[in-house]
Amino acid sequence: MPLHRRTHVVDDPTAWRATQAALARAGALGDRVLTLETLAAHLAGGFLRVATAADVRTAVRTLETDALPALRTVADLPGFADAATRTLLAAWHADLPPTALAREPHEGAAAARLADLATLETHVRRTLPTPVLPPADLVARAAAQAP
Repeated sequence: MPLHRRTHVVDDPTAWRATQAALARAGALGDRVLTLETLAAHLAGGFLRVATAADVRTAVRTLETDALPALRTVADLPGFADAATRTLLAAWHADLPPTALAREPHEGAAAARLADLATLETHVRRTLPTPVLPPADLVARAAAQAP
């Protein structure tokens, strides 16, 4: 029986697990399943990877709360790192980086919170390990590699 290599590209880790399970049940050999982020990492240059929640959370925890004046009252609470991580990842996946949003005109508390989120994003980007990139940066790097 000849070995046929196929690559399946799926949306997210849940679809990845479901596809892996279906291929295993079917006894498929030579099939590879990639998420879109993993595909972008391969195209961008093998050693790069997208920032995970754990990467972002670790970076968020290293930021001094004094750097976030509008969020200072909640920055010391136990769930802040998780909430900030989810917010930043959601913004990145929606292609709405806080640094870009903070440059747009806003009024009152919204402007201050967006400025703090932009500060947080800048800190996270600087703190991430070298081969770890936000999703949009990884896709841009992969697109730059395309012929």
